[in-house]
Amino acid sequence: MELNRRTCVRYSFTYASARLKMTLRLSFDLALAAAALDALAVAHASSRWRFFKRLSGTAGAMVTMLKGRSTGERLEMAASES
Repeated sequence: MELNRRTCVRYSFTYASARLKMTLRLSFDLALAAAALDALAVAHASSRWRFFKRLSGTAGAMVTMLKGRSTGERLEMAASES
């Protein structure tokens, strides 16, 4: 039984179009997941920033906290220096 050229072309086109469709769907899903992850990261950073700003009363104290010194340690250091 011989396969004619038309059957082979139709067979190849069918699998090529299916592969293209899967690739496009996967790319679209990955783009949506990346956008959702970015939005989540921004929201988390924003909530942390608001928490530290509310906790310390100033935005600059967050930097000091990240360096490892709490507000109480800074007050003790300031009292001992004066």
